[in-house]
Amino acid sequence: MSGLNSTNHLDVIPGLGVVESLTIENAVQTQTDVLALMQELTITQNLYDTFITGTLVLSVVDGVLESNQILLNGQETLGLTVRSSTSYSDDGGVEKGKAIRGNFVIHSINKDRVDPNATVITIKFVSKEAIKNRYTKISKWFEPQRKSEMVKKIYDNYLKDEDPQGVNTKEFNFLDDTEDSEFTCVVPNWSPIQTIRWLMDSSTSSEDPSCKHFVFYESWNGDFDDQVSKFNLRAWSLLNKQQPIASYLHQPLKLETTAIDLFQHRNIEFTKPLELDLEKSISKGTFGSKLIMHDLFRKKIIRQNFSYNEDIEPQNWPKKFLNEEKRNIISSADMNPSTEVKVLHTNRYSFRTNETVEGNEKYKKWLQSSLSQNETTSLSTVQLTIVGDTSRHPGEVININKPLLQIKEDGKFENIQDKNVEIGGKWLVVGVTHTFRNSAATKNYVTETYLQCKKDGMPSLEGIIE
Repeated sequence: MSGLNSTNHLDVIPGLGVVESLTIENAVQTQTDVLALMQELTITQNLYDTFITGTLVLSVVDGVLESNQILLNGQETLGLTVRSSTSYSDDGGVEKGKAIRGNFVIHSINKDRVDPNATVITIKFVSKEAIKNRYTKISKWFEPQRKSEMVKKIYDNYLKDEDPQGVNTKEFNFLDDTEDSEFTCVVPNWSPIQTIRWLMDSSTSSEDPSCKHFVFYESWNGDFDDQVSKFNLRAWSLLNKQQPIASYLHQPLKLETTAIDLFQHRNIEFTKPLELDLEKSISKGTFGSKLIMHDLFRKKIIRQNFSYNEDIEPQNWPKKFLNEEKRNIISSADMNPSTEVKVLHTNRYSFRTNETVEGNEKYKKWLQSSLSQNETTSLSTVQLTIVGDTSRHPGEVININKPLLQIKEDGKFENIQDKNVEIGGKWLVVGVTHTFRNSAATKNYVTETYLQCKKDGMPSLEGIIE
């Protein structure tokens, strides 16, 4: 492997990153170390985007890449191994960040001439499985089985990128079972991800029958012995039931400084304000909706109002934390939003089970709960920044504490509770972005981690000291 003056930064210093390797491999498998050319590296994992994506910015003098047989014509792959210098654990300790490693397909290249002899090259990359999904189609009948088992077979047979040496092969890490056991279907020339999403969109958790919301995603969570990312099929409510992996204190960060104290690992800061829009939630049918189903199989039209008060399941999950007066208002027929129309073709037994309620009747009940749950997961969303920590990944639960203050008679503030009900408590991490920047000030790689989090329902007044 040819090199371009690559170096490793091994100091264990909060806020600094360690880029252990960064290589580009051409079509004839010639690798070139481009670490010395790196200006910025961004890696993103998200529960709703399925595949890991990223961006690499290089500052290149003319002829440097070409002399190493790298033309950047869309036939290259990117290999990387990076980690944050430090990671924060809930026991208060600080340790080395977990290394994340992978080989990715370069799918977009932008070259911007900034100097007569130099170019800034912006490279976008994605997991190999994402490219495989683009050119793979499934036309197949699946024998009766759980939908979760079907998802795993689709991944194993149509998406998995087998490494001849077995080093970079990605396996399933978590697989939450669906409740159906005898589901069968014919997939009509769909891509693997299109098929998987269709299966998830009509699934119920076997462990929590009230949960009708699944996610399928790639991340570096779980066992880090091999540092290779894995795929996961998770039920939303089971993710939210996890114990927090770390607790953060809502305090300002000072990431622009050259030295970051260890205690900064406990701090978390908002990068985007918390937005709550109850009117928008009502209009989307979070609490009530009108449902019209055109059942072409039985040649009938089903009309039904779906109300938070009338349906027990959505009332129990997710939590909406509404008082009785507000619940009665938004559940009334006058407040129901625009009609939701669903056309049912010949899939009468899309929910075939041994229960007395089958087929489209069960689908109707599932759809009502699913609509409510999908909208409720977006009621409370925040974007946060922490000290660079490659041990944080989507699918984890974190806890946020913020002092709850009251004014004393002398005009001073008193901390009456180490929790704030608006932003405090448990949050599910749905998106994580790790950024590594080449810093002239520190002559090292500065790393930051951005978290996108969602709460299971509306903010609660539960636990406030009166």
